[in-house]
Amino acid sequence: MSSYQRFPTFAARESLARDLERLTHWGQHHLHSTEESTIPGVALFTCSAADLWVECPSPMPFEDEFTIADRPMLRQLAHLDEDYTNALFVMVDSRAARIYEVALGGLLTERDFAHAVPGRHNEGGWGGGWGQTRYQRRVKEHMDRHHKEVAAYVPAYMEAHPHTHLIVSG
Repeated sequence: MSSYQRFPTFAARESLARDLERLTHWGQHHLHSTEESTIPGVALFTCSAADLWVECPSPMPFEDEFTIADRPMLRQLAHLDEDYTNALFVMVDSRAARIYEVALGGLLTERDFAHAVPGRHNEGGWGGGWGQTRYQRRVKEHMDRHHKEVAAYVPAYMEAHPHTHLIVSG
């Protein structure tokens, strides 16, 4: 037990009083709000003396816990990190891609890559089939451009989020 916990100073008591007042206002606002909350869990870290107020929303609920200590209590956050693996789920075909970012067991974001790829063409046209060849080449160029855009997004995301699993379906 630190000396702060046994013998809090006047400044520490003042900081705690400001923290408790701010937490009370925050709680009242959320309890009396007419908006429906879509966030099942939130961890709050506050210290008025250090000008600190951090809200960590979570797609998973936490156990109810209120702790006053001289350091952040991270047990529940650590358990979430152990229990859930972040993933990027990529579904791609020749015309569209849908990318889902999943964290802590919940969907964080969804991103669509949709491109207008020309439909199939069966007419030979002028030149004994040359029109069909040009058309097929144009369709392939559209699909290649689409795949390159998706292929550029995924590695950039994975580099920025190195502990994320990648799942690809196509």
